[in-house]
Amino acid sequence: MSTESLQKLVTELDVLIRARYPLVAANTHEENRFRRVMHAVANLKTHKEKDKGLYLWSRTMGLRQTVGKEVKGKEEVLIPETSDPISVLEYIAKQQKGLFVLCDYGPYLAPYGQEDPQLVRRLRELAWDIKTRHVTVIFVERSFPDVPALEKEVKTCRCRSSKEAESRSRLTNISANNSCRLYLV
Repeated sequence: MSTESLQKLVTELDVLIRARYPLVAANTHEENRFRRVMHAVANLKTHKEKDKGLYLWSRTMGLRQTVGKEVKGKEEVLIPETSDPISVLEYIAKQQKGLFVLCDYGPYLAPYGQEDPQLVRRLRELAWDIKTRHVTVIFVERSFPDVPALEKEVKTCRCRSSKEAESRSRLTNISANNSCRLYLV
């Protein structure tokens, strides 16, 4: 993926975070690339000055802080007792600042295609609580589930794959060189 498109993604996420969208869903197949993008976002001056740490969560690893003053000299700091989907939300609810990336959280919200009412309700309450603080929760997965009860709380950000962006760029160049119109949807 080009440096320009990565910078656009960093800028888009930075704007959403500074606009205080409490919950953001980033749909991507490239989780590792997205993690690198989030490290770049967390290290931007606006977030670094506010000492927002970057935290990563997965069901298998629990919550780990990877950027912030607590991490100095270490690769990451494990946050104990945060491996299950509810406990990580409870930890986040107590924080005053931070960027929290939750990987593959969707299956817990809508297991077998049905909403988990307790978890959905907790997320709604969390969104309301953290909106006035410097806390943002970012869900990263292939496709965040469509949960009608969360449509006002979750802002979706589609991250194009590196192959998709490269293909679009090539098609645009071909159409420009051949003086034809190309409509990309």
